[in-house]
Amino acid sequence: MITRYEHELIAEIWSKKFQFNLWKQIELTYLKEIMPRLCVEKDYSLYLSTFAYEPDVKEIQEIEKTTKHEVVAFLKHLSDAFNNEDCKKYLHFGLTSSDIIDTASTLQFKLSLNVLKDLTSKLLTAIDHIDTSYGLLKGLGRTHGKAAEEIYWTSRFTNLALEVDYCMQELEDSIGSLPGKLSGPVGTSSLVDLSAVSATLKAFDLTASPYKSQIIPRHLYAKPIWALSLLMSCYEKFATMIRLSAIDEVNEVQERFTKGQTGSSAMPHKNNPIISENICGLSRLSRSYVNVTLENINLWWERDISHSSTERVIWPDAFHLACTATAKMTNLINGLRINISNIENNLELADVAQSHSELLKKSLKSTRFEAYEEVQEEYF
Repeated sequence: MITRYEHELIAEIWSKKFQFNLWKQIELTYLKEIMPRLCVEKDYSLYLSTFAYEPDVKEIQEIEKTTKHEVVAFLKHLSDAFNNEDCKKYLHFGLTSSDIIDTASTLQFKLSLNVLKDLTSKLLTAIDHIDTSYGLLKGLGRTHGKAAEEIYWTSRFTNLALEVDYCMQELEDSIGSLPGKLSGPVGTSSLVDLSAVSATLKAFDLTASPYKSQIIPRHLYAKPIWALSLLMSCYEKFATMIRLSAIDEVNEVQERFTKGQTGSSAMPHKNNPIISENICGLSRLSRSYVNVTLENINLWWERDISHSSTERVIWPDAFHLACTATAKMTNLINGLRINISNIENNLELADVAQSHSELLKKSLKSTRFEAYEEVQEEYF
């Protein structure tokens, strides 16, 4: 993600340093579990518990220039840090690279979710403040871009809160069910110690993938990306409403405009809804990741790496976009300038807010269709 739209905590979670540290933790946890089973005559628990190792990103990337394989480069760097031959011998024993990559990726999804949950909590607080402050304000409802009937003006904010709750529940359910995987080449589990696998995954609060394949099937990662895009689309819908409400002829809501801010290089009077427009653009980008994610489900038999290059981009970026947009939404709502007089005037001037009630009253005295024509003539 370009710096302009990245979120600091997401950047940390998906950084190479953090990823390599996750790989280290998974490898060492599994090693601690299998060593007592493979070297029953020796006790390496103290050595492994006190083993100090810090992955060096630059050194690992330098090794990768030769190996052309990132996990192998990492393992070589980790192995070189051991001064114990048995630990070197049993490092990564029975595992394959996807075991480490996919299990770590699941952990990154879960950690990223926690960041987003904190941000959406702040957004919901901002929405609640609007509901509390303007809950009794009546405004003009609009459908098809035309005046409709009277509504509680804050209902649009209430709907947004419900949508955020729905999307976040979808996201939590899909990420909460993501498994880990330590089943070795082609996923047969024939070369791993199953009790060590169970204990290792339990240490990270993960369950084992039930699929007999070399990777965690990508349909499991598709739903979180879809849920993130769904959340962004709900943001876009609300941001579009703000943009429409800011039109000069409507002028019910304007974005915060700070001292020194400029809306145009040429026209000093402009106060454009730039936050809302930006959120709409980021949402479009987020949705583009859904198609790529679905295409990544396709594999050649038990494994290929056609998905790998795209996931390095879209997985962290999907969280960057969602977190950045959520923070922008909170800023947007906290800074809204609400023109109560225009909201009330627009409702009064439209003079259509009770047309449905009039229809129902008149239909009791004749027929619905006769009443419809009668009411319609009053407005045209």
